[in-house]
Amino acid sequence: MTIIKTSRLLYFISISTTILCCNTEQDVSLYEKNIITARSFFDASFYGTNSVLEKAEIKNFNGLDFFKVDSSYRVKTQIKKLKKQKLIYLHTKTQDVNKFQAKIELSFSIKDTNYSLIAYQSSSSETNSYFIPFTDKTSGKSTYGGGRFLDLTMLNGSIIIDFNLAYNPTCVYNSKYNCPRPPKENHLPLNILVGEKKPLI
Repeated sequence: MTIIKTSRLLYFISISTTILCCNTEQDVSLYEKNIITARSFFDASFYGTNSVLEKAEIKNFNGLDFFKVDSSYRVKTQIKKLKKQKLIYLHTKTQDVNKFQAKIELSFSIKDTNYSLIAYQSSSSETNSYFIPFTDKTSGKSTYGGGRFLDLTMLNGSIIIDFNLAYNPTCVYNSKYNCPRPPKENHLPLNILVGEKKPLI
């Protein structure tokens, strides 16, 4: 597991274990505070000894930039297992390639409109963890043009997508990594105005 993958995973786990619901005003406030706290933790990791940045670049790093937290982009999904498990190849470092299989299709609704995304697993994985690379109408504008990523976990047979947890691929911060382009079926024809923005200059 690469350094960036470890830090991203800790970032995701630290939030997902504490934001299981947001049905009341108090819940929403706690949900937002938990995400902001986890973002601060993740931002700090770019300055530490395990930073994905080159040492010479850390001093010029201006921190991460995020949209405002919005719980309406946290959605329940319907899960459809895919029979034809298409392979895609994703790079971790420039020389390393991992195979991922299209495992499930997740259908959901945002602002009364239905959408779907394909979720992937490492070809050797037997866990309940999934990975979604996606683009949306903010890609190349307020967010990185090559799309963003989501890490998901199936709990008790269900999956919740929280776009507030969308993050940039590693290559945005270090040229030693390649940027896999999300498949065309994972383009969302709307503005996902939450999650990580383009890096600060």
